[in-house]
This record gives sequence, structure tokens and C-alpha cells, in this order.
Amino acid sequence: MPERACLILSEDVLNKRHFAGIFSKLSYVSILDERSFTVSLLLSIEKLIKGLVGPIPSDSKTKFQNLRDYVGQWPGDAQIRSRALALLTSLEQQSPKSILEKLGKAGIVSSEESKSWLTLRPKVAHGNLVNVTEKDASLHRGRLMTMFHRLILRTIGYRGVITDFSGAQLQCIKFDWS
Repeated sequence: MPERACLILSEDVLNKRHFAGIFSKLSYVSILDERSFTVSLLLSIEKLIKGLVGPIPSDSKTKFQNLRDYVGQWPGDAQIRSRALALLTSLEQQSPKSILEKLGKAGIVSSEESKSWLTLRPKVAHGNLVNVTEKDASLHRGRLMTMFHRLILRTIGYRGVITDFSGAQLQCIKFDWS
């Protein structure tokens, strides 16, 4: 196995896949500090995992719309009705956790990467501080970097050798998904 794995993407591929914005944001924050970089990784990963899931089936979409129409006509308190409609909209989408489980079964992300994302993302997204040791922060960051790469590479259909950032030392691993 080669010592380094390298994938060069043309600007055309980046633009077609809408990755240019994600890469430019990560490049910018990576020069700021490690916390900003980690937050950007978390949010970029969320965008990527949602992008790997296809739309909900049209029959389910119709059923959700019928339910929203029904709740929208409910004569009760307008604020409660509004909150119920918002909840229905969020229930229509698959949860990130369920998406990550599917991606794990397909060999796209590892369970350790998913655990790191699921540990940090809810706290960060809701403005809470994450209290971890520097060693744990470094492990999480490495797992998130590898997860980010795996998601990008899966999106473009790449199979082959990649760099694994999740351990104490960089290593090359085979990336093959089903």
C-alpha cells in the first residue's frame, strides 16, 4: 500500500458537486483555531450526510402533507399549531443518527467516527461547551477529518486508498463501500 493517498479533484467536479463552498469554509477556518475547525467539520459532515440520503418516497411525502394540512386546520391555539407543524416537518426528514447507522452498515463511516460526531455535534449546535481533554479533542478531530473525507469520497464514488487521521499516527487504509 502506498505511504500516502492523494486524490486530486478538478474545479469542475467541485463545482458540480457543490463542494467548493464546503472546502473553502474549511480552508478558511483551519487557519483560525482548532475549535473553529472542529465546528466547521461537524457542520460540513451534517450537510454531507444529508446529501447522501435520497428524497423521501412520494407516497410518504403525500401522507406528511395530508397530516400537515389536517393539523393546519386544527382550531386550537395558534402557537401550539405552529409548533406541531414545525415538528411534523422535522419528522419528515431522517435523523442524522439513522443516516449514520446506514452509512456505517455500508462501510462508509466507522462506528468511532459516528460516535465522535454524535457526541460533539448536538452540544456544539446548541451552543454548549464541550468539556473534553486535549487528547480526546485531538482524537475526535482526527475521526471527524477521516469521516469528512470518507463522505466526500463516497459522494464522488471513489474507492481505494485513503489517509486515516483517526489514530495517533497517520495511516493509509482501503476505502471500499457497498
